[in-house]
Amino acid sequence: YRDLLPVWHVGDDVYYDLASVPAGEMAERVDVDFLNDYASDRLDFSFDEVTSLSSGLADYMFSELDGETDPYTGEPKDFSGNNNDYHYMVYRFTPAEDKTDVFTPMFDLVEQQIVIPDTVAEDIELPKEGLYGATIEWTIAEEHEDLIDDEGAVTNPDEDTEVSLTYKITLGSETRTGAKTITILAEGENADVTVPDVSETPIDELIGDETDYQNVVDALVDDELGGDDATETINNHLADLYTKLGVEVFDYHLALDYASFNSDFEFNGKGDRHLLAKVDGYIPLDSDDVASEPFEVTPDRYLEYTLDKNAALYVINASRAKEIIHSVYYEQMFGTQTDITKNNSDMMDEIQEQVNQSVQYYNYLKQVYSQYGITYPYDNFIDYAYAQYGTFDDE
Repeated sequence: YRDLLPVWHVGDDVYYDLASVPAGEMAERVDVDFLNDYASDRLDFSFDEVTSLSSGLADYMFSELDGETDPYTGEPKDFSGNNNDYHYMVYRFTPAEDKTDVFTPMFDLVEQQIVIPDTVAEDIELPKEGLYGATIEWTIAEEHEDLIDDEGAVTNPDEDTEVSLTYKITLGSETRTGAKTITILAEGENADVTVPDVSETPIDELIGDETDYQNVVDALVDDELGGDDATETINNHLADLYTKLGVEVFDYHLALDYASFNSDFEFNGKGDRHLLAKVDGYIPLDSDDVASEPFEVTPDRYLEYTLDKNAALYVINASRAKEIIHSVYYEQMFGTQTDITKNNSDMMDEIQEQVNQSVQYYNYLKQVYSQYGITYPYDNFIDYAYAQYGTFDDE
């Protein structure tokens, strides 16, 4: 595509049209070798810089284009950003840096522990897990599925039979396959085996560079917390944490919040006269184990927490409990009328208008979902408002 946008140079000076070349100078067309040596911020890009504009473009520039077999864009690529669509054509002058292969030694270590008897007469254990969180799947040749299954259960044949077992190791997004050949005996006993004592080589040692290792860790954390699956990942961690801490929820509105990230949670609806929730313990900063220190979340304790975190939540709690509101924050915003149902301050009117608009939008969404035959995810406006804005009721 250089033909579409010719660029010229005289020495290190670059010109975007021949008319601007000084008289008497002999200009040459810019080629890839020149641009590769040409020092210009316009030609220098870092992964972080491009990611801040478009993660899709960054992946394309730094992963898909390797600078050797596929160094340039054959046709314009579209990437969205800032409510606009942009079109890019990219030429990678420098080839991708050599990548450290950490998967090969990891797979090697996993395979060292895949040891099974070479002669079998009884059930055997086919390993399903390995180092580094690897999973192992087994497949039996179709003609021998009646002799052994993928769990290692053996059915003795009439005569000794050689059988091939294929395994697939999965580590993250990478896989490796291999095979084991065994002889299933008509009668006899299993051969003795010894599984080697193999331990994981730390990932930072496999990478061999502390900076690169930390960059990988940071990238993985960023992807976990901000990638396409971030919401699901965080919700799963929260659900696991609640289970680990033995959290019990009695309050309806807290239960709504809990159910929003734990689909297995069931609220019995009976509640408790004195407690909102209770927890069996906590996890110290320097440990992954739960410290047994049960505590109860009472309304008073919860209210104290809201006051420390956000004074506005105090208003929500106080109004929900139909209590008289005593707060300098409240008076500054709503005046001295503490009965919310009679408060006609400008701020209260503004809030009421926002609530009315939310109700209208809620009803509009219900109609849209209904038109397309889709089940609306909220049974009523209260549940919708809580999910969208964190409010407790529609008063």
